[in-house]
Amino acid sequence: MKIFSLLFLVISVFISIGAVSQEKIEEIPVNKSSGTAIGKSLPNVISQAINEAKINALKKAGIKENINSYTDFYQSETDDEYSELFSSDIFSNIRGAVKEVEVVDTLRSFTKDGLIKVTAIINCTVLKYNTSRDLSFDFYVEGIKQFYNHNESLQFKIEPAHNGYLKAFLFTRNEAYQLFPNDYEKSLLFEKGQTYDFPMQEIDYILETPKKSEIHRIVFVYLKEDVPFFGPVKYEEIFDWIFSIPPDQRKVKSNTFTVVNESAV
Repeated sequence: MKIFSLLFLVISVFISIGAVSQEKIEEIPVNKSSGTAIGKSLPNVISQAINEAKINALKKAGIKENINSYTDFYQSETDDEYSELFSSDIFSNIRGAVKEVEVVDTLRSFTKDGLIKVTAIINCTVLKYNTSRDLSFDFYVEGIKQFYNHNESLQFKIEPAHNGYLKAFLFTRNEAYQLFPNDYEKSLLFEKGQTYDFPMQEIDYILETPKKSEIHRIVFVYLKEDVPFFGPVKYEEIFDWIFSIPPDQRKVKSNTFTVVNESAV
């Protein structure tokens, strides 16, 4: 996908949380949280053990509800399947997040069956949300088709049920873009009850694929405050950014479609 005549400059910067957000998110340091995993591949077992340690850190910080959602999240993190989580209720169910993970040690051994066993010990900071999602804070997306041809333009409409700010990201398996805002379309306040056509300026969102067909996913994040995203456009970074925002301040939706290129080899 490309925006006609638009080059994206990816700049990594630290994203700070506003004073209001800080009141709604409690930061809890957790030391020496451990997790154990067993398997055949050492890198996978280490990753799974660290993820178990993250889950136990959340429990230590007093977050015990919806632990299955964290298990699904961290399993997808291990399997590099973040995209599926945007179709789930994970952003509604999760009551906190883990950041600033320091792996203190990974203790390795073998089971009696010859499998690799790893116990990971981590220090981290747990973000504990003091608010729940705002069910009235919503927006509606129309006009996204199931199929597009190669070099076809993407167009859609947004209608907010509440005043807010929009961020949109587009993913394929190998590439990612921040669709909105961009160099030509700046962030703005979307007003309740109004309908907004995209693109909003005289540009095109051109969909491309070198394959016969390719799945694309567009992720919309609607916010009460204009919290910018400046990091590299990757699933993990977007998850971290979303989790830095209290659940009552955001709404996340996604749409999946296929781009077809009949001339591809």
